[in-house]
Amino acid sequence: ENVLERLKSDPSRKILAKSWDDIKFVKRDALNEAENIPSVLRAKQKAAKAAEDAIGELVPLAELRDKPEVKEGDTLIVCKPGSLFGREAFVLKNMGRQIQVQVSG
Repeated sequence: ENVLERLKSDPSRKILAKSWDDIKFVKRDALNEAENIPSVLRAKQKAAKAAEDAIGELVPLAELRDKPEVKEGDTLIVCKPGSLFGREAFVLKNMGRQIQVQVSG
């Protein structure tokens, strides 16, 4: 904590640390403080709201009462949260309860 206070008072000054633990604690404390900056908090809230809005617009096929006729070559949008969320998927095979798709990218 003493090292962090000295860095805050004059960031351009060189400081000797007694151990690597001091440096680890300073790094952790600096990261925690950086996350609490108002602009970072606003950006996180804005991103969370955008993701929530995107999820709210998409409805999974399994939850639809009247299921649409899905044919080979149709384009769907992935609504499962994860790395493929929001990407277009092209239907390769419709096997009744399962649909085989191809996602580009």
